[in-house]
Amino acid sequence: MATDPPFAMFVLDKDITNEYINESLKRAFVGDFESNWWIWVATDCYRDIPPPGEVHKTHLPATKPPLPAGYSSPWVGKTVEDCAA
Repeated sequence: MATDPPFAMFVLDKDITNEYINESLKRAFVGDFESNWWIWVATDCYRDIPPPGEVHKTHLPATKPPLPAGYSSPWVGKTVEDCAA
């Protein structure tokens, strides 16, 4: 069973820079990946989770680059299991 976008990006490593995240978001947004993914950079607040999209909907909620200059992932130093909890 496939999942519909947007897909969550949990940044767990402190060495992943905002520049790298922004570049990844730009490439996904303009469709440089064959899948044309829409990515939501995960926060630690349920209110920020995008609503489920309709299949083949063209304007899905996703994180648009650039991230705020002072962005710091709340998931740095946590595990994949923490993200799933």
